[in-house]
Amino acid sequence: MRKRNPGYSLIEVLTVVALTMVGSSVAVVQLKSSRTSLEANVAASAVIDQLKLARESAITERRNVRVEFISPSTIQVSRIENDESTTVLSTATLPAGYTFGLPASITRDTQDGYGNATPVYFKGATSGVFLGNGSLTNHAGIVISGSVFTIGSGGDATARAVTISGANGRTKQYYIQGSGWVERK
Repeated sequence: MRKRNPGYSLIEVLTVVALTMVGSSVAVVQLKSSRTSLEANVAASAVIDQLKLARESAITERRNVRVEFISPSTIQVSRIENDESTTVLSTATLPAGYTFGLPASITRDTQDGYGNATPVYFKGATSGVFLGNGSLTNHAGIVISGSVFTIGSGGDATARAVTISGANGRTKQYYIQGSGWVERK
């Protein structure tokens, strides 16, 4: 009598292959949503980085530094010279597919409540000036706080909000969860 080879049957191999394919497809879907979330965070981080650059330059150089949102996806940081001319320190663009924009499904403001009437909102303006002490002011020198909203082509899932406290320069980032904004920590 011949001994039977202790290998796997065709049914067992096909079962393992099918289970592996199901697991892989779930992983691909998760990776896509994770990538979308990461790209949205990169857009918000670009805003935060420019705000921090402007504030740090103002403090370090003891000069006023203007931050302007000059197009639907571009931020410009300029030092205001003693003769009122400006020197551009940095120009940054949001990642491809991202603009300053408000999400369609959320009408509530962030918990900071700095405003959401427009995608870039600094008490009605779209720019601010950091003073040498690090505070953010409007063109009249009044301390202001503000909000900047970014959104990608993926809709509300890619929406992020960045808030900045004018008095101390503290920035926060928010994302949408359910029907409101949640701070990203």
